[in-house]
Amino acid sequence: MKDFKVKCISRGCGSNEYFTIGKVYEFKDGNVRCNTGSSYFCNDGRKCAAKTVDELNDHFIKHGYGQKFELVEEEKMFTKYDLKTGMRVQKRNGDKYLVLLNTPEGDILISESGWTSLKNIRADFTSTYGREYDIVRAFKPTQECQMIVKRWSEMQLIWERKEEQNETTIKELTIEEIAKKFGVEADSIRIKE
Repeated sequence: MKDFKVKCISRGCGSNEYFTIGKVYEFKDGNVRCNTGSSYFCNDGRKCAAKTVDELNDHFIKHGYGQKFELVEEEKMFTKYDLKTGMRVQKRNGDKYLVLLNTPEGDILISESGWTSLKNIRADFTSTYGREYDIVRAFKPTQECQMIVKRWSEMQLIWERKEEQNETTIKELTIEEIAKKFGVEADSIRIKE
């Protein structure tokens, strides 16, 4: 039985303290854990055999509860193990590569200037050689010809690295902006070496 998360979209008939509209609940091992923290299942104490949110809704209707749920999609982290032959990746330094898996050299990335092994890339797409070689984007072809005739710009972006804000980001300011910030005249500012 597959576990999944659902959001309550209707509480059904009468007063029901067990489910709150808009709240997300986990369907696990044939049970939905409700607001009270207890497992909520059939009147006769058996686990629900639902494998989909539609089957779960049918179960609640069948047993007279009337709650309705919708599936909550969980975002899966995209890793190097999700790459397929024919996809394209781009490194932080701008270099673009075609993914080739199960070659005589192993899993590799090829470009016009050469190739590199995927062994040098960690699961989270960071490089063992340094930050500039991290993979920051992954694309998949929408047509076979995009790999043959190098129509890579038409490929679909399927993943992009979300960069954390770096507090040491360099900010460029004019003398006038510095003067305004400190409440002084621009011609009274001297920049030290």
